[in-house]
Amino acid sequence: RSVWHRLKHAYDERFDSATHLRTCDEHLDTNWRYGEPLIAAALARNDPAAAEGLVARTVSSLLRLKCDQPWLPEQPLWEARRYGRSPEEDRALLDLLTRWEAVAQARSDGARAASCRLQRTLWTAADRWLDVLAAFEDFSKRGGKPAVGEELFAAWRAHEVATCRGCQGEADSKDDQSWV
Repeated sequence: RSVWHRLKHAYDERFDSATHLRTCDEHLDTNWRYGEPLIAAALARNDPAAAEGLVARTVSSLLRLKCDQPWLPEQPLWEARRYGRSPEEDRALLDLLTRWEAVAQARSDGARAASCRLQRTLWTAADRWLDVLAAFEDFSKRGGKPAVGEELFAAWRAHEVATCRGCQGEADSKDDQSWV
């Protein structure tokens, strides 16, 4: 953004919160950082439904996903790993998933909260199989939907198989069923 846009944005943030939030909403799809004030405003209004939609849009922007529908925690995140991320973006994703979990709990959506919790583990510990298996067990105990768990497990498993094959230099896929 231009210097003038940043200057006006800072002015609006300080003196005209309605305009500031409108500007954030207009630019959220191209810059995930605009989601932070929108989420905070929705939570301050005690509007968890709006906050959840804004968290979804912010995560989709952060992941650079171009689609009609925002990413949801019930969907695999592996596609998003194609792009390099800064440590700030990794921390922001984990923070957004934590906030999404809290918003889902406030909305009495235990299944969504369980998905957020599981996604944090899959993002940070995908190569620590015991941690991931414990997270899937926790997912089930916390009310995660079985079909979602199966889809996320299959995606994680496929990712790990591909990663292991890449490390070993194997191109042979005849033994897909014996990965563990």
